[in-house]
Amino acid sequence: MFLGDDVFFRSLRSIVKKMHRLGDAALSAHGIGHAEMRLLLLLYDEDGRPQESLVAGQIVDRTNVGRSLKKLEELGYVERRKSPEDGRAKLVFLTERGRALQASVLSVKQDIEAKVTSGISGEELRVVSKILEKMDKKLSGGV
Repeated sequence: MFLGDDVFFRSLRSIVKKMHRLGDAALSAHGIGHAEMRLLLLLYDEDGRPQESLVAGQIVDRTNVGRSLKKLEELGYVERRKSPEDGRAKLVFLTERGRALQASVLSVKQDIEAKVTSGISGEELRVVSKILEKMDKKLSGGV
């Protein structure tokens, strides 16, 4: 894909793609995939979030977040309500059905993370995490 592409970049792309496939397969029985899982995880941390904060918390564009939210809404996992402070803004809330899915979603996340990090020492993981975080900050305009 890139000029001089090497194992590092190929591996990054491959890892992300495989993680998405694992999430998609594990959650297909619930009608959702990895994109919806990421949004649910954000809502499990903070229910009633502004829709815009869900967009900011993702590495995908507004259209894809909107599509995933629509899917979650149609499946009865979330509902969008107008913000009482700003009638133009939408807040996203988990429904009872969405809350009931939390244990499954967290289990899938933990299983994927365990599979990815299996056989990697804590120190190796710390170093790789630090390097990836540094690269991410550079791409975000940080140091």
